[in-house]
Amino acid sequence: MERKYVQSDNIFEEVLIYACGSSLASRRARLLDFIFYVLIYIKSGERGVIEINGEKFGATAGTLYLVRPNSRVTVVDEREETEYFWVDFGGKKAKPMLEKACIFNNKCVDAAAAGLGGVFAEMSDAGAGGGRFAESRLLACLFEIIYRLSAILSPESGQSGENIYIDKVVNYINNNYAEELNLRKLSEYVGINYQYLSSLFKANVGITMRQYIINLRINNACRLLHNGKLSIAEIAAMVGYCDQLYFAKEFKKKKGITPSLYAKRALIKKA
Repeated sequence: MERKYVQSDNIFEEVLIYACGSSLASRRARLLDFIFYVLIYIKSGERGVIEINGEKFGATAGTLYLVRPNSRVTVVDEREETEYFWVDFGGKKAKPMLEKACIFNNKCVDAAAAGLGGVFAEMSDAGAGGGRFAESRLLACLFEIIYRLSAILSPESGQSGENIYIDKVVNYINNNYAEELNLRKLSEYVGINYQYLSSLFKANVGITMRQYIINLRINNACRLLHNGKLSIAEIAAMVGYCDQLYFAKEFKKKKGITPSLYAKRALIKKA
């Protein structure tokens, strides 16, 4: 892990940056020793895994993680393609600053829209270069990062860290419901822990992800059955069921009748 330390002269004692830098994920888990609050921003990579206090998340480009003080962190990528920036900071105002930016209660945020890569790079360069105004430059970068996060996470923006993930996964399901979908695959797509995603989805949508997928498939099957030009087997395959009998079973659970009877009634109504 490439560390770039910053010696604080306590001029800005309310927010202090203790260290910052950029690193490349290793093949084997190595414990990262952070004492204070840490922001970790994934610069590049799609197959890495970040583990924070035993909870695993997909380390995908554009994702930012908030690590609480005295946490145990590892970032692993068997291909060694995941590169990330990080900043270790604290001080009296660190927690209020994170709360004001609406990130304190989020474990991770899809921050690609905030354009943080350039700011983190500038911070990393400032930490490496040192000099008389290094701390001022570092703090300016940190405040810019916090400002950009608040711009995408504040209530006025219309989205929170949680909503960003829910919107992303719902959009993916809506456009790919005919594919094989499961919680782990979807959690890898959005880049967060599958258990965390499951609880977020239920809390925000009101039903489980599995129920949402089934409802979407059955509703689209009804639309196709109204058409009257496709067989039950064709419709089952088109909405994501390779087994026609299983499709019929799921359909009857939702609609109370079989797909074939539903199709017959639809034809009668059209006549």
